[in-house]
Amino acid sequence: MTPRHAAFSTPYPPSDATFAGRLMLDVALGIDDLDDLREKIEDLVGTGDFPAVYPDEPVPTYDDAVALLDQVVAAHDAVVTAPSHDALALAGVLQTLPARGVAVSFGEGFDAREGAQMGHAAALRLDGAIGYVYSHTQDLERLVLSDQLYLGFSGMSGRLEEEAVAVGRTVVEVLTTAGLPVRWDGDPQARIAVAPVRWELPYADR
Repeated sequence: MTPRHAAFSTPYPPSDATFAGRLMLDVALGIDDLDDLREKIEDLVGTGDFPAVYPDEPVPTYDDAVALLDQVVAAHDAVVTAPSHDALALAGVLQTLPARGVAVSFGEGFDAREGAQMGHAAALRLDGAIGYVYSHTQDLERLVLSDQLYLGFSGMSGRLEEEAVAVGRTVVEVLTTAGLPVRWDGDPQARIAVAPVRWELPYADR
């Protein structure tokens, strides 16, 4: 599937292979604000890790790296001037699910294990939770890069298949009602695929 995110039309297409591409990917994700991204840059440049991560690129100074970040943000917001329909629909889904007893963890944790932990913790804070749905940071990166979002889910016990299926059906129902394309075969062990979807939000709104 060809990525459709508008940031691919900029001089800094999202990518994990280059420093500028990584900055654009972080900006397009929208998880971190500018202070967070500047702190990441300081860690990368200040610790001397830059050559190991990007061996084919000259090591920038902190000021040069922050200036590049500013250029990336400007390029992103020049082509992403308003939230996409799909982003607004997903935001509505995330707000609706807790009222249906399904806690949400979106873009938290590095992998499936951490994402599930975050989802379970959110469910413990939700009165009357029947389960939770989660995505982790790698899921959101895939969402930007390939227009595909995968959602994990579980019931509160983590063991009862019937419980997990009920959660999955609730998530699919809410996604479908929001007009989003959904694929799930009813298997409690399979993740719910939402694709193709276009995740675009102006970074200036962060």
